Amino acid sequence: MEVDSIIILKRTFSDLGKLQQSMDLQYQMVVKSKGIEFCVSKIQNGKQETECHVVCNLSKQEGKQILSFMHENSIPFESWKDVLRELVFLV
Repeated sequence: MEVDSIIILKRTFSDLGKLQQSMDLQYQMVVKSKGIEFCVSKIQNGKQETECHVVCNLSKQEGKQILSFMHENSIPFESWKDVLRELVFLV
């Protein structure tokens, strides 16, 4: 499987006591021959969770816009796939 390009954007959250725990969210886009694969990873307390989803019929530019939106808006790990489905219809 050929990979055209990989883009990784990372968002770091500080420990704010009861308001927020320390963690990193990593948003990744991999352009492949079968489509664009989006992955989001949550790294917290030394543990990493990663989920991926492939979207077909999406241009590289549209993929970059979606990836940037998710990163800039700190889309949570728990709901990123729902947001991705909505964004695909908007671009």
